[in-house]
Formats: sequence, structure tokens, C-alpha cells
Amino acid sequence: MSFVLVVAQGPSAAAVCLELATRGIRHALVDVTRFPRRATLRARLERNKTRALSTKWAGTLCAGGDPIALEDVTGIYWDIPLRVADEATAAITGVLCTLDVRWVNYPPAVAADSWTRRLHRGTMLFGANPSLITNDEGAVRQFIAEAGGSVSSKSLLDGRRESFKVTNRPRKGRYLYTKPVSVERVIHFFVVGEQVFGLAVFEGRETVFDVPEDVRFTLSGYAKVGGLVYSTVTFSAPKIRELTTFLGSDALGDWASYADRPGLPIAAAIVDLLCPADEAP
Repeated sequence: MSFVLVVAQGPSAAAVCLELATRGIRHALVDVTRFPRRATLRARLERNKTRALSTKWAGTLCAGGDPIALEDVTGIYWDIPLRVADEATAAITGVLCTLDVRWVNYPPAVAADSWTRRLHRGTMLFGANPSLITNDEGAVRQFIAEAGGSVSSKSLLDGRRESFKVTNRPRKGRYLYTKPVSVERVIHFFVVGEQVFGLAVFEGRETVFDVPEDVRFTLSGYAKVGGLVYSTVTFSAPKIRELTTFLGSDALGDWASYADRPGLPIAAAIVDLLCPADEAP
């Protein structure tokens, strides 16, 4: 019998919980950032009857409702950043990561999905503009000259989630620089396992479209190479269904804002992975 933990906040948590409730699947919404103030964890790691050390934690988790037996959990939907600096959050996350369950996404994979790794994967599969990561002003000036006088830049300082900004001079600190991209039509792909949903945005209009098989296969592979089950992948393209200019991806990318569009059953696809059809509610 399925039991899903929804470790998320905001619209995505509500959308997944609604889909689980509609199917009659047992689930619980857990905010790991409330531990230890408003959540109680009782987890033990000890030797079993054969004197072998257990490979996973056992016990209960209580986050406002009835206690949840960790051994009853079959799937976990994860949609929050992994704050390694927060020891309490890291502790409860570490316990959950030992459970033999289905994940969307596995927290260590989300934490490892850095901009540098995404650019590397994107360059391998789609091609990408030349990029530079540096805190050396001379290297930036040379890169700007090669790019024609201006570049896009993004801060790599800890804790900052900054969008790209166009500049014609070096910025102080650690930054990622890339050639500016002319964005004509933004294409969002929502990758959920083997399923991929497409949404084009052009001049304020949104168009949901069927993703060609070859594009679906490539994008699904892009997520898998990063150890991810879910990811948004974004391109700039003159036409729908084309992978022209890779703009980036995000394992925690927003999908719930588009969940009510016809043809984008993203919550249903996530629950399908967490609770296969052969498992009874």
C-alpha cells in the first residue's frame, strides 16, 4: 500500500497533495524546516537479530498530524532546496535519504545540480554559448572583447539566486559569464521521468504542444544524466518544438503555476512515478 511524503512548500505541494487525495492515496505534507521546533523525529540505527548493522533508519516522524512510521513510506516528493548549513534540516533529510523509496527528486541529486553541471550537460546534448566562470577581472575583459562588447552575468555567491544580467564590465566577486542570448520565443519543457510536456511562451501567449519523440528522449536523458527524475529545461527558439538555444534548467523549477493548463498533467505524472499502477492505494 502506497504512502507518500510530500516534502515541499507552496503551489507544488498543494498540487501533488490534491492529486494524491483525488486518487485516495495515503500521504502526509512534511515541512523539514520545522524540525526540531514543530516536528518530532524518533529514528534509530541499530543492529538487527543477525547482528548486522541496519542500512536504514527506523522509527517515526510527526509533523503536526499522526506519527508516520518510516517503514510505511513508499515514495517521497521533494521540492525544497537542501540547506546543508542547517544541521537540523540536514539531519532529518539524511534519515529520509536512507529509506528504500521512490523519489521525485532525490535531495543529494538536487544539491549537486549546480550551474556548472547543468551547463556541461547542456553543452554535451544541445550545444551552448561559450561561458566563463571567474573572479579575475582581466579574464572577464578579454571574454567581453571576444563576445563583442557585452556579456550576460550571473552571481555564484552562496545563497544568491540571481537571474542573468547584461553587462559590459567585470563585476566584483565570483560570476558566471556567457554571451548574450536573443530570446525570441521561450520554450519550457517539464521533464517527469520518461514523460515530457512542452509549453511555448511568445508575446505573452502560451501554447501547449506535443513533444516530438526524439526531443522527449533527449530531454529525459538530460535529466537522468544529472540523477534527476524531474526538471524544467528551457530554450530560446524561433519555432515550437526546436531546441535552438539552451537557456538552462532547474530541478526545483516551477511547474505548479502551469498545472491548470489543459495538456499539462504534471502532478498526475509525478504521482504515477511515486505510486505505480500495480500498487493499491
